[in-house]
Amino acid sequence: MSLWAASPARQDVIEEFGEDWTDPAHTVVNGPFTLTGLVPGAGGQAILEPNPEWALEPEPTLSKITIKFIDDLEAAFQDFQDGELDMTNVPVSKIPTIQADPTLSKEFLKVGASRIWAVEMQMSNPTIADFNVRLALSRAIDRNTLVNVVYGDAYLPATYWLVQGLPGFQGNAAFENIIGYNSGAAQTALADAGYPNGQGFPTLKLTVLDRPDRMAEAEFLQNSWNDVLGINVVIEAVDAQTRSQIFTSETFELFPGGWQNDYPDPENSLIGLFDTGGSNNHYNCSDPDIDAKLSAAATETDNATRIQLLQEAETLIVTRLCGVAPVYETASLYLVKSKIGGVTPNGQIDAAMPGNWCPECWFVEAEDQDGDGFSDARETYLGTDPLDACRDDPSDAAWPLDVNNDGFITVAGDVFYFRGRIGETGGPPPSPNWWVRLDLNMDNFITVAGDVFIYRGMIGETCT
Repeated sequence: MSLWAASPARQDVIEEFGEDWTDPAHTVVNGPFTLTGLVPGAGGQAILEPNPEWALEPEPTLSKITIKFIDDLEAAFQDFQDGELDMTNVPVSKIPTIQADPTLSKEFLKVGASRIWAVEMQMSNPTIADFNVRLALSRAIDRNTLVNVVYGDAYLPATYWLVQGLPGFQGNAAFENIIGYNSGAAQTALADAGYPNGQGFPTLKLTVLDRPDRMAEAEFLQNSWNDVLGINVVIEAVDAQTRSQIFTSETFELFPGGWQNDYPDPENSLIGLFDTGGSNNHYNCSDPDIDAKLSAAATETDNATRIQLLQEAETLIVTRLCGVAPVYETASLYLVKSKIGGVTPNGQIDAAMPGNWCPECWFVEAEDQDGDGFSDARETYLGTDPLDACRDDPSDAAWPLDVNNDGFITVAGDVFYFRGRIGETGGPPPSPNWWVRLDLNMDNFITVAGDVFIYRGMIGETCT
């Protein structure tokens, strides 16, 4: 077993070939692709081709993947524009250029990087121990503006703690109206804590890393709390070692920090971080209801029940702001040529490549004769008409998103069909509720991230 940063390797191969064990002729793989060529170092490349011993579904459709080793993202961005690359990371500085370009903007992917960032709050501080104070601080933060102004729209505003890609992910919809930005609600909460308009509120200290981006973030928070609540928060800028010491010694008051998942399970984000006395619980969250959920989850053998318990724990942690007020999730930025299909953002923590770390799911889009945004090959797979963008009659399945064939994209009429089918697979053998029509990204699974999310921005659209 290993974490995402390492993979098991054959000891006998290493012993036989020594330093040459990574040579393509010697490498032993168990994935869908095998290494057939390697030129190490900057300017080099790795060549992957389908593994003939791969026995699982889906089978790779690409005959070759060439991975270029390019250190300079500015150069990679230019190579993408010149048609030399089909996928690439992009620097934050290029986001305005990408968003302003009608083609690049459609090829842009912002994928959650599984690091949640929050204002961590020391619960042993008598002022911060008041829930209404924590609620006021959280509701005074305009997360969308912070991400846009401070980080150039490179991150994902968040009021959740469990990141996308983890079982039990609830997202912003579950928490935005409870702890999200609302200046009026923030002021009411502070008044309920006994500090109307900030009167009599003690000065708090925000400890941050002395680095330009972290200082800009701290100043945004400082100004937000002053403008909305009328309170004074001073910034303490320190080096990395001092910052770490302040956090572990639990001498901070407010502390921008977060959690990077080590493995894709919600227990990694919760147990040890929010249970009373947890080894990483330096904000001293201590809540018997949270403890009960985490304790039950730690011994639960039914996975569905375990995930539900962890999800319920997250709800308590976030809605009670027990030591943390989530602010954003960091993200990785990619450009992917529109001709490449099967690349679907799902937030998995090992998404070092764009989206779902499933190159066997990738394919080159074929001709789209009806111009509905779904290639002929994809429509053939889904069972829709590749020659008609809109239905000719109620029995004509033409537009893949229009599941009930009424010419409109609605939640009740189309997305409703996913109910009871999330997690189903085409097998072999197929799951009982499998329906290929809903496998919009052609990965042999019906998922929220891979299929339902394709409806984002499409609800209310009509076929014309």
